Amino acid sequence: MRIIFVFLLTLAFICVKAQHSTSLQGRWKIISIADEDMYYNFKNDSVFLSPGFSSPMDKAQAKELIAALLGMAGEGVFVSGKDGHYELLHDTKQDGVGTYIVKSRDSLITANVTRNGVKVIEQMKFYIKEKLLHLTQINDGPPFKLVLEKLPEN
Repeated sequence: MRIIFVFLLTLAFICVKAQHSTSLQGRWKIISIADEDMYYNFKNDSVFLSPGFSSPMDKAQAKELIAALLGMAGEGVFVSGKDGHYELLHDTKQDGVGTYIVKSRDSLITANVTRNGVKVIEQMKFYIKEKLLHLTQINDGPPFKLVLEKLPEN
């Protein structure tokens, strides 16, 4: 019985290690963003709106939201270093800096962010699947999800 337990424990450890073996270090580009009412994919310029955006006024607001998202994240690149520091680049200009701590056991990233002189702490659940980094913000308010792809190293 002990041998089976040790075998299963070892197998579970190997599976967990394999899930987190891909590093967060590097340059990551946002390819999609979603919340409970909409989904926008920057890579192929596709959008999905919930039935809540049914009136012409709501559709106009949705278009404004998409334009704001494009301006905010469309060319955004996160550069994360092995030392726990990262920066957000927008159109190759620095748009934010901070530090991050990864708790692999909880699949949790805690980021201390300074953007436009404002400091905030953000927490995000994460996982890496098929070379894509999936982030779900878990702070106050409705959660939103980001999917980022790792850019090739220069």
